[in-house]
Amino acid sequence: MTKEEMQELRSLMGEVIDEKLKPIREDISGLKQEVAGLKKDVAAVKEDTGIIKEEAQITRHSTNLLLTWAEKADRSLNVGLYEKE
Repeated sequence: MTKEEMQELRSLMGEVIDEKLKPIREDISGLKQEVAGLKKDVAAVKEDTGIIKEEAQITRHSTNLLLTWAEKADRSLNVGLYEKE
């Protein structure tokens, strides 16, 4: 085989390989886009979770304050909110 024929053969092989790899490259590109979308979704979920945790902590604190007040009110007024043992 001559040098020119070898170069032509390499060129043809490169074209065939590129053609075979084209669908794989397209799939990878699509996957990258999907992963980017998922990363955005995860960031939003993390932010929402942080807000929920903060609000739950506020609610828990408020509930504890109400329970403390109810216990004191029951002791002072003997309303019967809590059963005596």
